[in-house]
Amino acid sequence: MEAAALEAYRSLERALTLRDTAGSPPGVARQRVRDFFRQADCEPPTEQSQPSPTGGRFRCKLCIDGHLTFQNPDGVSKKQQAEQGAAKEALLRLAGVLGWDLGTTSVNENYKGRLQETLAKQGQMLPSYQSLSGPRDTEPSSTGAASEVSGAGGPAPQATGPVSKAETMATPPVDSVQLPPHRKEPKMESPELERMLRMFGLQPPSVKHEYHVEVELRYRMEIQLTNYTFQNQQGYSNTKDATRKTYLIFGQALGICKPSTEDNLSAAAVNQYFSQRSFSLPTKEVVEKGEKTFHCSLKVASCSFSYEGQGGSEESVKLDLCRQALSQLGPLFHYELAPRTGNTAEEAVQRLILMLEEGGQGPPAFRQTGASHRATVRLLFDAFTLESKAHSSSGKKLAQSQLSGRILGLLGEEDTDSSSTLNARNRVDEWFKQRRIPQPVFQDTKEAFGVMATFSGSVDCSHPDWQTDEGSALKRLKEELKSRFRHLTDGNADQGLSG
Repeated sequence: MEAAALEAYRSLERALTLRDTAGSPPGVARQRVRDFFRQADCEPPTEQSQPSPTGGRFRCKLCIDGHLTFQNPDGVSKKQQAEQGAAKEALLRLAGVLGWDLGTTSVNENYKGRLQETLAKQGQMLPSYQSLSGPRDTEPSSTGAASEVSGAGGPAPQATGPVSKAETMATPPVDSVQLPPHRKEPKMESPELERMLRMFGLQPPSVKHEYHVEVELRYRMEIQLTNYTFQNQQGYSNTKDATRKTYLIFGQALGICKPSTEDNLSAAAVNQYFSQRSFSLPTKEVVEKGEKTFHCSLKVASCSFSYEGQGGSEESVKLDLCRQALSQLGPLFHYELAPRTGNTAEEAVQRLILMLEEGGQGPPAFRQTGASHRATVRLLFDAFTLESKAHSSSGKKLAQSQLSGRILGLLGEEDTDSSSTLNARNRVDEWFKQRRIPQPVFQDTKEAFGVMATFSGSVDCSHPDWQTDEGSALKRLKEELKSRFRHLTDGNADQGLSG
């Protein structure tokens, strides 16, 4: 789990462009990310680890709940220009996590409009702007500045106050594959889901919906070594050290030995790996070059090893697999700059092929090994009304509490905060406040001393477990929706909704 968390920080670090595409070492990446959020006046991410759908691995989510603050770097005399500068600063920093292509920027880009549009697509709150008088502390020559605040009321798909999560996974025995922020498929159509919503009275204009299916593709990349010789260029004062260190470097490059493996155990670990796979054992050769300087080489007749990873697209998985292979195999091929792979899978694959060709080896082979699906629907409520009836005037307060409980159930918050001291009505108000949307309006009805509530807002619903195909994912989503939709009806009435 710790490995998954560290790689999640590396993924988020790259998305925030805090380092180049290779990223920092895991521990350093975590500190850089935390420093970034501290400087942006936002609480650092909280880590949530859980098993991946394939088993034997772990997925880590970095959840951000708060506001990020950005300032335009240069002071200007006009408020509108200052706000555009602050919006541009936010976009440039968050482009990776918001999925915005910097290459589409025009000379006269409306950064405020683009930022608002991008955040809206991610289901995040719209930014607010605050003018600051006087110079910035770090810019004594500035004449004015605007501060742009982005908020995230809670975990939501992708990104900071724009970000809400970045994910990665740990896969033994090879080091964890670095996955980019989670991505979702474009909006889709499902007649089956639309029919179900109509059956429950959830249809335009009071309720609209957006449906999409998140897909996790699993790939394996295999590399074959044939008649390969690894020559350790480092010299040692005795044959024992030369042999042990060479086996250790070789074993770590192939993922056989861990970073913590002691060098006196490296030869046994490598030989065991080859024996279990029916490969001929490497043969060593130690030569003396100069006075008491020994060099060791390992000759491999034939062996193969693989890397596994998963992600939202074929390109993203291949990019991550190649980055991992280049990083690990670089020392084996004396190619220390290998991790600088570029930003596309095509570039990374070509870089890996070139490195292997330099060592007289063939190209890697990629194979898709499976896929997992998760369906999600976003319900967009617009002046939607729920009613609850009481048997007498003394039960009006109870009716309001029951109605609040039903709203919480519809939002999927029925059992999420059992330790809260807030009553149901206050919990409803708090849910809407956190998302900066108007709270429900409660009114008395003329009949049966009842209570009605009208509200607007968006609610996401998905199923927690991944499925092998889209049909199964939709089936699980419908089961989750049925559980929520039981709150649409009042126990004291035949039907408690209207639109």
